[in-house]
Amino acid sequence: MKSRLSFWLFAIGVVLVAIVILLARRPSGTPSGAETNAAPPPPTEGAATEQGQLEAGAPVHTNAPTARPSSNAPLTAPPLKTKAESMKEGLAALNDEDVVFYGKAVDQFGSPVASATVAGSVQVNNGTRVGADKISLLTDDNGLFTISGYKGKALGINISKPGYVMATTNTRFVYSLLWSESERHNPEESNPVVVKMWKLQGAEPLKGIDQRYKFHFANAPVNFDLVAGKIVPAGGDIKITLSRSPGVVYDRA
Repeated sequence: MKSRLSFWLFAIGVVLVAIVILLARRPSGTPSGAETNAAPPPPTEGAATEQGQLEAGAPVHTNAPTARPSSNAPLTAPPLKTKAESMKEGLAALNDEDVVFYGKAVDQFGSPVASATVAGSVQVNNGTRVGADKISLLTDDNGLFTISGYKGKALGINISKPGYVMATTNTRFVYSLLWSESERHNPEESNPVVVKMWKLQGAEPLKGIDQRYKFHFANAPVNFDLVAGKIVPAGGDIKITLSRSPGVVYDRA
């Protein structure tokens, strides 16, 4: 009995010693899921940049596809223009033209009329304003004058100077594109429009004519030159046309 008890005690002791040795040799590692004070691994360059953008509130560019509007979405049509708006645009495009005019004032002898007053009126009708812009200037020593820097539909001019009257009557010039090209004024600085002025020289002495003329009936007018005191084939100062009843013939010397 004593030998068996000694054997079992010896066996238990051997087992205990083996357990102690095994526990002493096991590595001391951190158990799974345990919290540690070790610092996290440093972030990569891309992750650091994205993190900085998020903290600064800047937009982050990603490879995610962006949402695009559907091509089948209905398009909003622009509002239609009213008739008044269309008319204003049309008048502005056709009647609001640059007004440029080159002119020259001369008398009945072809001499320039210097220091004459040129009064101009630019007609305006561009859909926004209807009226006239007034112009006033003087001719130079050569009778020349220029009008520019205005926009409008047409230009009318009148030239005046003491001792003169304006002889030219048609002094309205059209610039509007509503007129045909042949009717619009085409300014040329090298070819100014000549406006004739009549220089007053007082009354001319009358010239008496004491002549007798015999007219033969003809289907043509008779022309008289009062200065020369004779009948001329064409021109002259007076044109006389004779007429008589059919079948009546007067033959008097």
